[in-house]
Amino acid sequence: MTLRRLIPLLLLALGVFPALILGVLLLPGVVDAFDTVARQEGLSQARAQQSLLMQAIERRSERTRNIALLPAPLEVLSMAEGATGPTLDQGQAAERLRGVLSRWFRDSADLNVITVLDRQGHERLRFEPREGGGLAVAALSSESRHGLGARFASSMSSGQGGASVLAGGALRLFQPIRKPDGTSVGMLTIDYDLTGTLSAAARSVWVDGSGRPLHGGKDAVTVFDRFPNLKKSAEPKPVVVGGDGGERIAWVPLVVGPDPTDRLWIGTRLDESELDAWLAALWLRSGIVAGVLVLALIVAARWAAIRAEAIRLNALTGLNRIIAGEKGVRFDWSGPKEIRRLGADLTELGARHSAINADLRRFTEILAHHLQEPVRIQVTYVQTLAHLLPKPLSPEIEEVIGFVQVSAVRLRDLLHDAYLYLVVDRLPPPSEPVSAAEALQAAWRALSDRAEQAGAQLDTGSLPAVKVCRERLVDLFMVLLSNAIEFRSPDRPPRITVECADRETMWEFSVGDNGIGIEADYLERIFRVFERLHPRGRHAGTGVGLALARKIVEYAGGSIHARSAPGQGSTFLFTLPKIPGASAP
Repeated sequence: MTLRRLIPLLLLALGVFPALILGVLLLPGVVDAFDTVARQEGLSQARAQQSLLMQAIERRSERTRNIALLPAPLEVLSMAEGATGPTLDQGQAAERLRGVLSRWFRDSADLNVITVLDRQGHERLRFEPREGGGLAVAALSSESRHGLGARFASSMSSGQGGASVLAGGALRLFQPIRKPDGTSVGMLTIDYDLTGTLSAAARSVWVDGSGRPLHGGKDAVTVFDRFPNLKKSAEPKPVVVGGDGGERIAWVPLVVGPDPTDRLWIGTRLDESELDAWLAALWLRSGIVAGVLVLALIVAARWAAIRAEAIRLNALTGLNRIIAGEKGVRFDWSGPKEIRRLGADLTELGARHSAINADLRRFTEILAHHLQEPVRIQVTYVQTLAHLLPKPLSPEIEEVIGFVQVSAVRLRDLLHDAYLYLVVDRLPPPSEPVSAAEALQAAWRALSDRAEQAGAQLDTGSLPAVKVCRERLVDLFMVLLSNAIEFRSPDRPPRITVECADRETMWEFSVGDNGIGIEADYLERIFRVFERLHPRGRHAGTGVGLALARKIVEYAGGSIHARSAPGQGSTFLFTLPKIPGASAP
């Protein structure tokens, strides 16, 4: 297949797969959004019915309070208890009350029954609607307190009415009947049929506080029973509950009394019929959008990658030329204003770096020749002067000559170490691998006199070949071995162990000793240039050795750090890159 035909297929694949991934990622969010909308809509419809029903209950409660304040209910109770009047008997009192109630409930189609109760809760009069309109006296019930229980006594003592939900969707409103002095002598109760109060929508369901269905079928009870706390919660809140068959209903409570059974739960079945259409549209739209976005991103990323690579190569080339000491290096790029400004800044930086680089080269040459030569002559002539002076020398002359000789030797060593530190990153990389074991032995031989004087012992494991300049690798081992000898413990001869471990793409060398150790706070400071932890009178050194070791390791592409504890010795660990294809030692 030719490249011209392969590219469109690759672009198509790059567009389709992200589209599918984007659709999968967006699907939960869209379904959740749809679910939220469905919940809000169901709860909103249930609250609307709750508000209408509450308004109807308030109107009927107000009517009940007004009727209880009329003289007629009080007359019925008085006649029933044997009171007599000049023209009124019990039958006349009942007829008067029936006439009053007929006028009040002339247009009430949801009235079930009206009762007048005495102090003990026994019915003294009962009215029921009759066919053709009006009210008729009905047989009295023998039920004490008329199903109100403890609330009857509480209402009688407080003089406050209330409401209660009955079985079959009936609402009972009750109000104390009081004498002119305010004493409660009985109770007026009026029962309403709630199912006829509102014309419920097709998706509405009603359940009373005991879980009995009032409207919407028995399936609503199944959903209601999946959340039993609805029946007994002290402070009911709106909730969405799902059934076994996947149906979900948004429930809103209507509290008409303090008892959990004196509640109405108004539910609305969630309409999820549009979910499949939403999901299909989601897949289509997300696929189109993802495909367009991916193609646009491919084009933009390709253009940005080409421009970024060109800028990177241009910058690296220019910086390498600057580091190499070339003068007059310029960075010329065509592009936005920021890139042109960057080119100008780098051009100026290149000019400054070239000047600084030239100064450093001249300073390095001075360290290498012009400064070290006088120091060597100074050391030689001080030694000659001490030999030529007549013996014995006075203590003052010996002290002066010794001080000059020690200072000259220290200045010579300091210039030598500083020169190595400055030129270590200017040496070309080696063309051939270098044996780390041979470099270690060369460093040990150079320190043989000091090692023999201190009684030092060197233990080595198998060391690999590395691609590092041999002279610099010898310098690295000399720094670490010299420190192990210099900072030895006064209680035991130095014992130095050099080993190497395989760390995937790197070799990790460790140089451990049993010396005086280093406190944890100084493990990073010891790698700084001219950083010393001990006075010069106690331990020799220029303060450049470990800084030189870090520079050698980092220039080779590795890293170095130390582990130590006071009195327990130190271990210096450094890594060097493996030679590709080389085997373990």
